[in-house]
Amino acid sequence: MLVDPGQEVRGRIPQLLERFSERRIAPAEIAEEISVMTDDGQQGVREVGRAIVASAEGDVRVWPGWVDRVRVADRLHEDAIEAREHYGDIDYHHLTAVIRDIDTGTSAAKPSCRS
Repeated sequence: MLVDPGQEVRGRIPQLLERFSERRIAPAEIAEEISVMTDDGQQGVREVGRAIVASAEGDVRVWPGWVDRVRVADRLHEDAIEAREHYGDIDYHHLTAVIRDIDTGTSAAKPSCRS
């Protein structure tokens, strides 16, 4: 899926502005990140940046509904690895046989010997 870089960066803006308020990122780095945005979008980020500089505060959620796509993709990747590790011990061939038996009404289990 192709995403407009100017739209995609919106999800990262809160993190960038938080880092800026903590003096962990230079204004030039934010300027580079937002350079793909529309002029109006860049202006919105700059206004929050100026508010942070003036009072060391400011709402960094310029677009509250936007998510950081990179963070979401990383989390999905981590969850997939964890699921693979968690379910790696399952005997899928046996599980498939059991499901088939349930569907057909037969049993893969060995009959028990009762006296």
